[in-house]
Amino acid sequence: MDTLLLVSSIFVPTIITIFFLHHFFIQKSSIPGSYGWPLIGESIDYFNKLRSGTNEKFVMQRKKLFGNVFKTSILGEKMAFFCGPEGNKFLFSNENKLVEVWWPSSVESIIKKSNNKSVTAESAKVRQLLPPFLRAHALLLGVRDGTELEKLAKPFVEAAGGIIAIPINIPGTRFNRGVKASNQIREVINGIIAQRRKDLADGTASPSQDLLSHMIAEVDKRNEESDGAPTTDGDMSSDLLGLLIGGYDTINTTVVFIMMMLVDHPDVYQAVLKEQMEIAKAKPTGELLNWDDLRKMKYSWNVACEVLRMRPPTVGAFRVAKTDFTYAGFKIPKGWKLHYIPHFTQRNSEYFPNPEKFDPSRFEGAGPAPYTFVPFGGGARMCPGNEYARAEILVFMYNIITRYNWQRLIPDEKVVIDPLPRPVHGLPIKLIPHNTIT
Repeated sequence: MDTLLLVSSIFVPTIITIFFLHHFFIQKSSIPGSYGWPLIGESIDYFNKLRSGTNEKFVMQRKKLFGNVFKTSILGEKMAFFCGPEGNKFLFSNENKLVEVWWPSSVESIIKKSNNKSVTAESAKVRQLLPPFLRAHALLLGVRDGTELEKLAKPFVEAAGGIIAIPINIPGTRFNRGVKASNQIREVINGIIAQRRKDLADGTASPSQDLLSHMIAEVDKRNEESDGAPTTDGDMSSDLLGLLIGGYDTINTTVVFIMMMLVDHPDVYQAVLKEQMEIAKAKPTGELLNWDDLRKMKYSWNVACEVLRMRPPTVGAFRVAKTDFTYAGFKIPKGWKLHYIPHFTQRNSEYFPNPEKFDPSRFEGAGPAPYTFVPFGGGARMCPGNEYARAEILVFMYNIITRYNWQRLIPDEKVVIDPLPRPVHGLPIKLIPHNTIT
């Protein structure tokens, strides 16, 4: 009996301990969450919230149920969400170490490459070409012909809309319209590339005049030196399409909402006007803005940042695990897709009190806590055009505000997310020159 008690006193606690340790680690290694319905996963809820402008709720609801890391299935892929500034920091600081950029199949179809080249792999090469051409005075395509620009603009919205869409390529779907529109844009860009090649050959264009000319020269050099599959003009047109969607559309979205917020908040408009007029009065007549002028636009940039906080011009970004790793106690297997959205922190009362209130003062002094305001990403994948975007936005604000006030023609115009936020009717306004205000 004593022997039985002794054995029990030793082994029972050991068995219980092993059980709880096993239970704990099994639970922690299995990421909580739900994959939703077969095939479509939780894509319907994801897109419904995206288009209603409340996509942060997709994350908030699941964070409340499952915690800071949860699994789901969207865009035909099983993936994990990392929530909060800690998740943002982890993804940004481990770029090209534990994780790398990844794009859904919808992106690969819209911005398609020849010879089954990966958009993800090829985008790294394009990023290396960008820095000299992401300055305030630089040009990307160097196109000034209104007809050519119109050919690019008409299908542009459809192509951007297909970037983040359920990849079902049947007539009538958003994805199908995006694919068709991207093909139209590529045809136009291919024509521009062909003409630029002729201009470079006869000396009427130089490789350093804009990104397109530089890209043609570098690609031709790379093709001569490489034994691999050559980069085609079609590949270049796809690269440029990606840059146009990533650059023009996001900046356009931001300036539209700056216009909206300024007309809705006259006190903010007056403060921006005061700052901009002080800069204008200090400049000689006819002198263009310079970098020193832009650095003086502190309040104006606070306004732009608050717009970027409330209306991020992106749905976030995707990554893929390069290797097995552990985050927050959970094992993330190699090959798992990862996703973060800036809306979760930027429109979250935990990080920004009264998040629905437009308040540029949030960005005074030290500004928001690290990794809570991430409209341009961060780390190695910080948007290479963030300074270019800042300059373009501030130059726009200077030129419009020093000349005009404006009124909304549709006072209660609704906003939709499609996939970026936009006023339903494009924010029609009436411009009022300052010299007509009494």
